[in-house]
Amino acid sequence: MLDRDFTADAPNRNWVTDVTEFRVGEAKLYLSPVMDLFDRQIIAHSIGASPSLALTNSSLLPALATLGADGAPMVRSDQGFPYLHASWRRLLADAGATRSMSRKGNCYDNRGNRELLRASQTPTASPQDSRA
Repeated sequence: MLDRDFTADAPNRNWVTDVTEFRVGEAKLYLSPVMDLFDRQIIAHSIGASPSLALTNSSLLPALATLGADGAPMVRSDQGFPYLHASWRRLLADAGATRSMSRKGNCYDNRGNRELLRASQTPTASPQDSRA
């Protein structure tokens, strides 16, 4: 568990991910980024029309593909449906990554995820918490 320590002393040790909703004009888009806590860089992301399992898996797969043979990050998320799904757990396990989830209803456990989404804000799009 990250235990609210949203840092890393080397690349590919601790990642965070979340889903957020953006309104662009009348449309809603959903962003699912994966960020490395070492340097706060977005490793991979996906954008879609719904906060679905396909969206989260499609951001996780290219992130995992960046790992070398010794890469085995802890991947932090909230307890949203996509992160509880068997396919998400299988992708992590197959890559040797560890799942870390916030406690239900505890916003302090999600601080790293919230920082990730704040970093993605732009003046033309306004993120809305989707609670995916």
